[in-house]
Amino acid sequence: MITSLFICFALLQLVLALYLLNHRHERFLTLKEVPANVRHDLTLFAFAFIASAVVAGLAAATGIGGMQIVALILAALITTALGLMIPKYLG
Repeated sequence: MITSLFICFALLQLVLALYLLNHRHERFLTLKEVPANVRHDLTLFAFAFIASAVVAGLAAATGIGGMQIVALILAALITTALGLMIPKYLG
């Protein structure tokens, strides 16, 4: 059961990374034009989500509890940082 949840978790992170990568040059949320600094940050967050998805995939494959906790904490930190960054550019 936990393995399937971690696989879904990794896929969800990959979808979010693809969204960020696809919207670097197009509309992002309410921004019609994406400034260069936002584009750079979106790229960094996308690669961070990809790395976190890899860790989650490894955690699903190995079933090591410590790695699962690391994957969850890593994703939470990345998501928090992204959530704190977005209002800075939208406001």
